[in-house]
Amino acid sequence: SDQLLHDVLTATDRTRLGFARFNFIIAREALGDVAVLRDPLEVEEVVADAAVTLAPFYALSQDRRNDLLARFHATVREASTPVPNAYGRETGGCWLWLTDNRHPLTRALVAADQAKVNSEGRYLVELPEFGGPGLAQREKMTRRLVKLLDEYFGLKATYHSILNGFDPDGVPHFSDPPLDDMLHFNKAHEQSDF
Repeated sequence: SDQLLHDVLTATDRTRLGFARFNFIIAREALGDVAVLRDPLEVEEVVADAAVTLAPFYALSQDRRNDLLARFHATVREASTPVPNAYGRETGGCWLWLTDNRHPLTRALVAADQAKVNSEGRYLVELPEFGGPGLAQREKMTRRLVKLLDEYFGLKATYHSILNGFDPDGVPHFSDPPLDDMLHFNKAHEQSDF
């Protein structure tokens, strides 16, 4: 159900449907053998146990959201100091890629319209504070931000950059994708993985 939850949140966030469209989800495998269910109360109980409510992912209090956003922007400022010996004049876009769409900080950034979901389902955050230097410099600052987000918030993230382009849907030229994260990449290499 983690994969289903991830995919439903991604689809909902990408289209801005909000939880009014999806109040809960049920993974079929969580229901067990439905053929043996006869009693309506038992059916109701099994469905309730299998349901994952989406409302909490869209219901951060305003105070909690403001606190998370303030702490996030303070962390961005902390990471925005140019990195010594990072030269280069490449141009292109560089975004913070939040890899956990269920994390409260991700939810706060989505609610504040500061994290956008690209066509590949990546939760990307523009970092205008990193705007001046070349692409290599912004990538280094973003990698520093990634470490701080993990340290301060326990949020896993990486970066997504496009050489000579500014379209977040472009093919990334530089990135550090979470290849071991099954929510983002299917690693079916052996028959037993299928």
